[in-house]
Amino acid sequence: MAIPATKTEFGDWCKRKLGYPVIEINVDADQVDDRIDEAIQYYQMFMGGGSRRMYLKHQITQADIDRGKTNSSETITETTNTPASTIPAGAAAAATTITLADASQFPATGSVLLSSGEANAETVAYSAKTGNVLTTAALTETHGAGATIALSVDSAWYMAQNYFIMPDGVEAVLRILPFDNRGTLNMFDIRYQLRLNDLYDFSDTSIIYYQMVLWQLDLLDMILVGEKPIEFNVNQDRIYISMDWDNDIAVGNWIIFEVYRRINPSEYTQAYNDMWLKRYATSLIKKQWGENLIKFQGVTLLGGVTMNGETIYNEAKEEIATLEEQGRLTYETPVDFDIG
Repeated sequence: MAIPATKTEFGDWCKRKLGYPVIEINVDADQVDDRIDEAIQYYQMFMGGGSRRMYLKHQITQADIDRGKTNSSETITETTNTPASTIPAGAAAAATTITLADASQFPATGSVLLSSGEANAETVAYSAKTGNVLTTAALTETHGAGATIALSVDSAWYMAQNYFIMPDGVEAVLRILPFDNRGTLNMFDIRYQLRLNDLYDFSDTSIIYYQMVLWQLDLLDMILVGEKPIEFNVNQDRIYISMDWDNDIAVGNWIIFEVYRRINPSEYTQAYNDMWLKRYATSLIKKQWGENLIKFQGVTLLGGVTMNGETIYNEAKEEIATLEEQGRLTYETPVDFDIG
């Protein structure tokens, strides 16, 4: 039996499974590639063999710290319908006051949008309100009698650039390892003292007590110190870390992330020989085959042969549903029940 080691060989295997070259498989080569990509994507997302739990480490640079301390900004402008009013007498270009029909609901200062038609609409700031009169900067347009005026609201938002670019294929980030150095002990460390005074002789000391103390220390560390909050979205390929970039980390330090990363079949070709993946990709191609033939449903060919694409399509749908259920129940990575 030929073991597929490339995407092309994998596609050929699937077509042979469907009967090629004994029968003609009415699926274009590009459609085969698309269905294989779809199968691999599902395999990587849900099947245990499609991803790897691993650690990624990054060494901090000065550019990382400088970026982490810098904010990007975005200003949102909205013209509200309330409050709104009109300018009964209009307003001429270069005027510095506007008399409204009713300015009671307008704040003491702000910005307004004036318009008596799209051609000369403009936004202008005003610094004072006296009765129904707004004191504004000089107008650049002439606004006719009855022109409308509405409040314009600006809000500036700032977003931290405290992120790192993740490698391609990272599906999920589970955690960031603690920054403190737990592997190096000095004589003043409580763990060193515990081992020195209580564990010097295992003949009359229980290791259970030592383990319980370490659990208690971890609990105190989690409550009093905690972990650095992280944010990750697979469609951004960015990992955001909320921390004090001046004091929590320094140039040359390493940060380590525990992640799930997709297995690339082009690099690890054994994935193309996965039993479930081969059956699933074959069923997807079979479904595509049925979709292609449905348009010829009921057409009689030479010799009285009738194409029945609907039957092929329905059979493939049932196979796909069965395989997905089997895959999720049998091969999917179990949920981590113990989180903390």
